[in-house]
Amino acid sequence: MPSAEGTYLVYLDVLVAGQLIGAYQAIEDIVITTPIVPWAFSNEECWLDWAGPGFGEWQKVNFSATITNVGNREATKIVTQWGRDYKLRWNEEGRYWYREWTSPWVVKKVTITLSPGASYNYINLGEALFGTYIISKNEPAENWLEDSDGYKSAVLTVTAH
Repeated sequence: MPSAEGTYLVYLDVLVAGQLIGAYQAIEDIVITTPIVPWAFSNEECWLDWAGPGFGEWQKVNFSATITNVGNREATKIVTQWGRDYKLRWNEEGRYWYREWTSPWVVKKVTITLSPGASYNYINLGEALFGTYIISKNEPAENWLEDSDGYKSAVLTVTAH
């Protein structure tokens, strides 16, 4: 059986008492795929810092975690930091304010290659694809990491005060 990823033709030899009595090619090919290499997330932290001059009471959202390849071979993956905020919204029809979680959005993406047992210390000090990741006073935010195979970190919530 081949060990390299790919699509292979299948041939069957029929032997009786060591004598070849028939050779056939299967109707369907066999596809060999590489198993997914699991990664683990640990030491997750999410904290807030002052956003800086000109931002008033807004606070910068920071996130860190240790990412470890717990598989048995090297793997390269895209790791995405996701975020979502609990925003105050206005209902024009009913004329009232309410809060709801936004849809998850991509904060940042990095490509990481890890050997078996190796770890990477991910840290994001308020960077986002759109600029600085900030939240306003009394606004909670959730953050987590997810790799390109769907392995996720814990979801952490912080609230600006």
